[in-house]
Amino acid sequence: MCIKLCSLHRSPTKKDGVRLPRWTKVLTDYHHIRDLVLNSHTLMEATSLQLFVLNQRTLTQWFNRRESTQELSVLTQGLAAEGGIAVASSQLPAPRERLDQTPSTSGLQHQFVLPPNRAGQAPKLRPGRRPASATAVQPIAPAAPLPLPAPVPPLQFISVNAGSMVMAAGAGHPSGFLPLAPTLILPATQVALAPTALVSVSSSTQRKRRRRAEEETTGAEKRKYIREVAFNKCTKCGQAKTKEFGHSRFDSATFCPSNLGGKSLEEWLVEQRQLKREGNPPP
Repeated sequence: MCIKLCSLHRSPTKKDGVRLPRWTKVLTDYHHIRDLVLNSHTLMEATSLQLFVLNQRTLTQWFNRRESTQELSVLTQGLAAEGGIAVASSQLPAPRERLDQTPSTSGLQHQFVLPPNRAGQAPKLRPGRRPASATAVQPIAPAAPLPLPAPVPPLQFISVNAGSMVMAAGAGHPSGFLPLAPTLILPATQVALAPTALVSVSSSTQRKRRRRAEEETTGAEKRKYIREVAFNKCTKCGQAKTKEFGHSRFDSATFCPSNLGGKSLEEWLVEQRQLKREGNPPP
């Protein structure tokens, strides 16, 4: 039935400017035929026809698989069929028999010494109690002292004059003595260790530390600021400088509705922005 419907609907169509896909038309006709068959009791009792529910994905997968199978049959039409089982030209050796046991190796076998089985011999303790072996204090052996390094003998400087003679063993000089050249002996100096780098501290941190140290020594601590009023009062109207009483603030200027002669807040903000743009500070 699906083959007949696919051959009947080969391309999508347009109806009232709406594009109707090909598979939608196939599925519509299929489900219409299925409803007619299921509603006919005579046809359902006389035949064993079974029409299942299809969707677009199942229909397209079946159609693509059918097209691929047909294309493959066309391409392999002139090819010879390959043999199923390859047969050897000569007789193959008999298969090796599987050994029941592994072959024994030469030499002594290793004897595994397993610990004794102590299952069921653990002492029964009350909840929250630890065994005596866990609470016993184990003595700690003192660590062996490290050997001290051998003292380094101080360096000795020997000054040799220009005319001094020393004996050189095995030298080729006929007299067996070699004159030494004048040697410059420098005095022994001690190498000073480089000081460790100090962490740099800003001047403000140093000033705060000095002030805190002076306060601790003198006992005069800085008085903590305690605000006594809940809000600031306006000097022009005497009310609180809050939005509830119509006050507003722009930069350092304060808007008071009772002191501007009926000027609105929007007009005052425009005026203050203009003054700030021109570079004149607000009053």
